[in-house]
Amino acid sequence: MRCLLCTAALAAALLGPVQRAHAQAEDQAAARALFEEGRRLLREENYEAGCPKFEAARKLYPSAGTLLNLGDCYEHAGRTASAWTTFGEAVTVAGRTNRPDAIVQARAQQAALTPRLVRLAIRVARSVPGLVVRRDGLDVPQGAWGEAIPVDPGTHELRAEAAGYELWSQSIVVAGAGHTATVDIPELHLIGAPAVAKAAVVAAGSPLNTSVRPDPAPLFGAMTTAPNERTSVGRTQRIAGLTAAGAGAIALIAAGILSLVAKSEQDAATTEHGSSRVNDSAAAVHLANAATILVVAGGTVMAAGAILWLTSPNTPAQVGTNGHELILRGSF
Repeated sequence: MRCLLCTAALAAALLGPVQRAHAQAEDQAAARALFEEGRRLLREENYEAGCPKFEAARKLYPSAGTLLNLGDCYEHAGRTASAWTTFGEAVTVAGRTNRPDAIVQARAQQAALTPRLVRLAIRVARSVPGLVVRRDGLDVPQGAWGEAIPVDPGTHELRAEAAGYELWSQSIVVAGAGHTATVDIPELHLIGAPAVAKAAVVAAGSPLNTSVRPDPAPLFGAMTTAPNERTSVGRTQRIAGLTAAGAGAIALIAAGILSLVAKSEQDAATTEHGSSRVNDSAAAVHLANAATILVVAGGTVMAAGAILWLTSPNTPAQVGTNGHELILRGSF
């Protein structure tokens, strides 16, 4: 057995590199087919369809030739920043694969694109804890804030957000060879800050509430109003109590019906013989058990409903006067 296990392990160790080499060869073949299709579309000036072919080939096998053609496709499509970045990637891959000719070509095309680049600088007026800045759905690192970063010409979506703060967003169109656009992200506002500030001013007795005429002082029995929250909770709890009591009553009624049916089955069994008597007796037992369970459950639910009703908070009765009439208020 040990010999068999050793043989299997050795076979797996030998087959692993072979399988990986086979998969790599398949990826290279697929990348080559995509590359050729991309070249055909590039010759036809169909850049919208050709660029995705080179992108797919790069994922399978990122060769210097694929990257050079992808950068060329981006450049013809007007995506200058994408082309400039791809030519830089081609320089790295060509150096790793010992392709000095590709290095020269990629550097030359990248240098030619540099004066035509469109740049976007995102400046943050004041950072807040947890601030995240995104451009076209991708995070902009804090180290890049305020820097003129190459972007493709066109419309870009900017967002700034942080927990507890209002979201800021803006669309900007960037165009013009060599142009640099600047966007200033304003300081984010706390969610609900204006309402809180207003409440604080009113509480402090500012002129905002001087137009409100106070009620005449009560002559006796100064009357206060219970909080709305207490009234709402009491009403909700009483409704829940009534609902639970109703459900319990329905369960008890069902239990009574099952008990009657069980008795009927048992009475029928006493007059029968053989399998019919056995079946009816068993059915009577099952129905009786179900009725018992419903009685216990219904009684428990009704008790819970009664507790909810009795313990619900009420607004106490209040008596007072406003100088003209006697007022009685509260829940009963």
